Amino acid sequence: MTENLIDRALILAEKWHNGQYRKGTNNPYIVHPKRVADIVKCAILEISSVSEETRDNMIAAALSHDCLEDTNVSEAEILETTNETVLKLVKELTNPSKDFVPTQEHKRLPRGSIRRIKKQMDRDHLSNVSWEAKLIKLSDRLDNVRDMEGMDDDFCLLYADESQLLLNTLTGTHANLEILLKNEIENLRRKVKERRGN
Repeated sequence: MTENLIDRALILAEKWHNGQYRKGTNNPYIVHPKRVADIVKCAILEISSVSEETRDNMIAAALSHDCLEDTNVSEAEILETTNETVLKLVKELTNPSKDFVPTQEHKRLPRGSIRRIKKQMDRDHLSNVSWEAKLIKLSDRLDNVRDMEGMDDDFCLLYADESQLLLNTLTGTHANLEILLKNEIENLRRKVKERRGN
């Protein structure tokens, strides 16, 4: 039954991310949730107390984690395809800032302020989600930081800074993932410095 859950989640993600591509690349978007699911699967292997059911729910949620945020899939379809636990995790992983509508006052703030407000809103949300969702989010960010080829240097540095703030929020979730993410953030900054000849 649980293998079918993972298969169903993959089919759902493939359906809803069909035609989407990773930013700055020609890579189909689906490669990202698949890699996140693999990172989650490996991270869970290090924890003997995680049940098979919890593991499979987390892998299914990792595959589906961007569906609510980046596609028009309904919560009902996720629930029908997977289960209540997977839907709960996907909802926890959906950034609340996606529904943020800047006011006129926000629009008068200095450049970059709205992004900072939205990212803080998302970090505040993530500080209160389940351990399972936090581990998936660490895996998601790890894959994103590793996949910055073709992105503008200024954006890479901004993303590195935002990733460090996110890591601070998620510290205590999974030590090895946290070390990997910290190292990848440092690597990203180093690559930008090398490209700039610093």
